[in-house]
Amino acid sequence: MRKRTYVGGVVLGFLALGGGAYGVSRKKVSEEQTAAVVGRQGELDRLMQDPVFREFMPFVDRVVYDEQFDALHAWYQGRAVGEKREQWNEYAKSCAGLLGAGTIAVTEPVDGRYFQGSKAVIFVSRNLFDSPLIATEGDKKAILVHECLDGVVFAKGFFFAPSESACLEALLGRKGISREVYSDVSFVRAMREVAVDYGVQFELNHGAFKPSDSVRAWFEAHAKENRQVLEKYVAGSGERAYLAGAMLRSTQR
Repeated sequence: MRKRTYVGGVVLGFLALGGGAYGVSRKKVSEEQTAAVVGRQGELDRLMQDPVFREFMPFVDRVVYDEQFDALHAWYQGRAVGEKREQWNEYAKSCAGLLGAGTIAVTEPVDGRYFQGSKAVIFVSRNLFDSPLIATEGDKKAILVHECLDGVVFAKGFFFAPSESACLEALLGRKGISREVYSDVSFVRAMREVAVDYGVQFELNHGAFKPSDSVRAWFEAHAKENRQVLEKYVAGSGERAYLAGAMLRSTQR
């Protein structure tokens, strides 16, 4: 992929396709379910052996099959200490609705430290295997690339084209993004999603794998939606407008 300059920021992110009903269950899984879990973890491990994932391995600690996001729930609860306890508890509570909302995977820094070089853990739900929208192996790889790119961004920060770097350094200095902008969840999420979607499109357009038309169309629609969010910020003023403009210029197709 192209050389980029990285600038820090943070947001919780996930990839979702479709939707459906979901009832929370914490019952002990049956032997058949255990075998299915083992089989699906094995398939994830096999998919991640594709050469397209090599460049992401320095940023990914592991990819975990997490059928109903129980492991993700436990991960959030494990972070719920100190002054951010309430925030992490809210994230843990949100896990109950992720599967039914169509969420396929969630990526987080393995130690909860954003933009400090930490590797990521990718929690993959049963939706990767059960969603009718995911029809091919290429579909699964495209989604896993999206999550790996989340891991890269969570480790290094937002990426920008080298042509933007000097202006960004002049604007941000060594202090990074201001707390006011950092706390604007919709803005930071749009920044991250535009960056990650650009990376996914780069992989798709260079023939690394062949997802189905439905998944390709979803990625294109997702990218368009988030670019429109940033375009609204560009129409404003201040730090958000400048950063949004830099991201959009850096990801022109």
